[in-house]
Amino acid sequence: MSVQKYKLPVLYLLFLVLLLPLSLSGQILDDSTKLVYGPTTTRYITESDLLYNADPTDFAYPDTLINNFYQFDELERLDYRYQNLGNVGTALSPIFYEAPEVIGLRSGFDVYDYWFYAPEDFEYYNTRSPYTDLTYFLAGNGRSLVEVTHSRNVTPNWNVGFDFRRLTADKQIGPTRRRGDKQIVSTAYDLFTYYKTQDLRYQVLANFSRLKHTVDESGGIAVNVLPEDISNIIGYEDSEIRLENASSELLRINYHLFHQYKVNELTEVYHRFDRQTEANEYIDDPLSRDLRYYEQALINETITHDSLHQSYWQNELGLKGEVAALYYRLYYKRKDIRYAPKYLQPLEESEDYTGFSLRLAADSSLMLSAEGEYLWGGYYRAAGFIRFKWLQAGLSRTKFKPAYITQTYFGNHGEWHNQFEAPVANELNAAANIPFKRLQFSAGVRAALVERPLYFTADSLTLNGRPVNVRPVQTTGSAQTLSPFASFRWEFVPRIFWENELTYSMVSGEAAEAFHVPEWLYNTSIYYEGEMFGGNLVGQLGVDANWRSAYYANAYDPVMQQFLVQDEFLVPAYPIINLFFGFRINTTRVFLRMSHLNEGIPDNGYFTTPFYSGTGRTFDLGIDWLFFD
Repeated sequence: MSVQKYKLPVLYLLFLVLLLPLSLSGQILDDSTKLVYGPTTTRYITESDLLYNADPTDFAYPDTLINNFYQFDELERLDYRYQNLGNVGTALSPIFYEAPEVIGLRSGFDVYDYWFYAPEDFEYYNTRSPYTDLTYFLAGNGRSLVEVTHSRNVTPNWNVGFDFRRLTADKQIGPTRRRGDKQIVSTAYDLFTYYKTQDLRYQVLANFSRLKHTVDESGGIAVNVLPEDISNIIGYEDSEIRLENASSELLRINYHLFHQYKVNELTEVYHRFDRQTEANEYIDDPLSRDLRYYEQALINETITHDSLHQSYWQNELGLKGEVAALYYRLYYKRKDIRYAPKYLQPLEESEDYTGFSLRLAADSSLMLSAEGEYLWGGYYRAAGFIRFKWLQAGLSRTKFKPAYITQTYFGNHGEWHNQFEAPVANELNAAANIPFKRLQFSAGVRAALVERPLYFTADSLTLNGRPVNVRPVQTTGSAQTLSPFASFRWEFVPRIFWENELTYSMVSGEAAEAFHVPEWLYNTSIYYEGEMFGGNLVGQLGVDANWRSAYYANAYDPVMQQFLVQDEFLVPAYPIINLFFGFRINTTRVFLRMSHLNEGIPDNGYFTTPFYSGTGRTFDLGIDWLFFD
């Protein structure tokens, strides 16, 4: 690696270090230098807290922990249980099976959902002074992330705020220039507010969120011959790519309202409203420069512009309350949906749901819950959960509609019209969490039984074009996935910790071909965490690693924005090792990291998805300021 590659990050580091003294003014002090406003005077709740009648005084505090603050990439934050296309912000999909949360009609375009501020994820603050959280990550190879949250109380019972996020990333394979050739440009922002009456009889949460996420599609690494050592095709910026002009874009806007009124000590009435619009587009213009990539052009041989515009209105009205230690909720939900594909007639559909939720918390050691939702027409989700002391287990069964994109599609590079049956998913999650003096140990199992699984596949992959005959398929019979796991966090020397998580997975059944997962998944880290330099800061210094056994990872089709089951490209096993150092001074956190430290050992690099290589060795840094004035 050249010195030039690290020159810019080092300059930014020096700039951030010079700004560190500003963190001392991030808290308000009185004349006696006693702390007046800070992390303990700013708190927040979520919609879930209100919905499930959490203690109104039990707010959460802003995150000031140094542990794992250095994790920038979404794969790390998701414990490497997902795959992307080797760059932050690219298409993202779970490796292990997850049943959809929506049992009704959904589009099937979900590879960029991670970057959307979903209504249920909002944090609603109660601040005694204006509160600002400013985060800046500068990762190597032209990747950066800026996040800003600002919130303030207008009155003691009314708070307003906003979030802003800007993510950009240069191309990691096949850029046309060394710096500034962007693959990812993503901008998200939102507004939110929280109001409550003095006696808490009426409370209301509302938010607006918008995401525009644009991705330059590469199609993956292009080769003429696949070498015996498949890692030899990894050339990073020197790699040849398959697409020159193609791009995907998601524009999603959501308006959300939740409010509740306390009728008496046993009953509350609530209403939840959502209005969402979304546009998914795939554009290749001019098509002539990429025509070799596609099998066919059904509509236009000069330009591809496939799109799906979708929108829905959703209203939920319900009753909830508590009787002694029992929480209950009953509701009715109406959803009116419209899908408007560019080359097909629009589809309009209305859905009616009923549902319930029960939770019994006899004491702090025992909690039982059950919930169910029924969509008129025979679709449903039922789930139960139990926690007793150090044991917990959850079981669910879901029958859901096939995604719209699997049932009907007509675009420039494909067409199908199907009548797939509703899949059924049964999922089990169980774990035992056993604490010792210096050791926290957990072991358990994740399992799924999927009937009539529905997935995308292709006849074959290619070396420099699109996968052949991309299409959705449904298999008869069922598939079972079983993943026992064990993890621990051990302080084997004071302030030195060792964390491990090991998962073994197997797939069986008549429809086993629908799921390809690594047999072994291993995450580990060893680090020092505690006071440093005479107690002037709290720091974390260590190394972490991830390793997955070789497996036939799903391929990716940018035209459909879908991951494809395949059995031709065996993604090799490879360890990813990172060296990190993070510290906190007052309310300012900083990290420095050397990512993919072992690039070239044991192979030239690694793949996250067939023909998509992971990022090479980079120097990354980040800083997070909290201001309370």
